[in-house]
Amino acid sequence: MWPTDSPRRRERQRRRAAVARCARASRASGRPDPLAVAATFALGALPGFLESACEEAGQPVVVQEAPYHQVLAGLLDPRGVFARATTTAGIVLLRGCDLARYHTTWTAERLAALADEYVAAFTALRARAALPMLVGFLPAATPAPLFDDWDRQLAARLARLPGVVVLGPDDVTRYYPVDEPFAADTDGARPPTVRRRRSSPRSRLP
Repeated sequence: MWPTDSPRRRERQRRRAAVARCARASRASGRPDPLAVAATFALGALPGFLESACEEAGQPVVVQEAPYHQVLAGLLDPRGVFARATTTAGIVLLRGCDLARYHTTWTAERLAALADEYVAAFTALRARAALPMLVGFLPAATPAPLFDDWDRQLAARLARLPGVVVLGPDDVTRYYPVDEPFAADTDGARPPTVRRRRSSPRSRLP
């Protein structure tokens, strides 16, 4: 079962107040807020989508990308995009099945150890920078029980960390429905692209 943040209303209100302060500061300075983004897949056109969507929402951002498929290293790098003093928030997009792209010998024990590393990395980042974080676990085209379980278990652990908001696959498909969510001509290395709420055409997930 995917975690929810309903028991954490007070923490959510504090985060909203912090975001509102950042938005006011950004508007006052006239400069877009740096937004750090890391993913287990190539981001492709997603940074541009985020920047234009935030511009429409009245809070302009400039996306700063972590190295491709190096999420843990990006979170821990003391000189990386998540560690910069000017970074105002971070987004991490995960999908367990992407791990099999480069290693095919995953076991439950190895995945559990990796989950421990992720939790430690997020904890250390929050202690170092107190950076508001959004973590999204994205849908996969093909069910993979081993990796799906890893997604759910890691999401539940990250949702308990202060300053971390977790979205599951159902959140993505509920808020951004498309007729055919997965493109048949990708190998999973491309980023998910979602339908814009207004005039943009519908897109598909890899």
